[in-house]
Amino acid sequence: MALVASAALLLWPAAVAVTPAAALPGLGGQYSINVRGVITNNGVPTTEPETRMQLAEADAAMVSVGAGSIDPRGNLSAITEVVKFASPQPQVVLLTKVNHSGPCVRRIVIPVPASGVTVGPIPLNVADLGTVNLALQFPGETVDCNS
Repeated sequence: MALVASAALLLWPAAVAVTPAAALPGLGGQYSINVRGVITNNGVPTTEPETRMQLAEADAAMVSVGAGSIDPRGNLSAITEVVKFASPQPQVVLLTKVNHSGPCVRRIVIPVPASGVTVGPIPLNVADLGTVNLALQFPGETVDCNS
């Protein structure tokens, strides 16, 4: 099954100014992050979880840098941009009640591969997270009662 991002997410200005800092990875500047994947529950596409893309800081708490969406077929798509001094380490965070009872939600963190990070405001690459089966337990999975 081919994954196709919404055309509305891919519309960008024809001319974009890139600062010298953005042209030198690791020295600061503007970065774009683009990920996709399929969210399922035992092979059945699900649209239940709320998704957020977050940026992992080495010396601080998680900082949200954008949002994603899941369509009725379970296709996840998230595109965002961030200005940072160093190359970002983005993560997709899934909050879901699948296989969890009670008032809280499961919090699943999936690191975005470096292939999903582009220097500059226009994402040139897409990191494909593949199929995420919410029926499974994930390493580092936690329960979030604040969302």
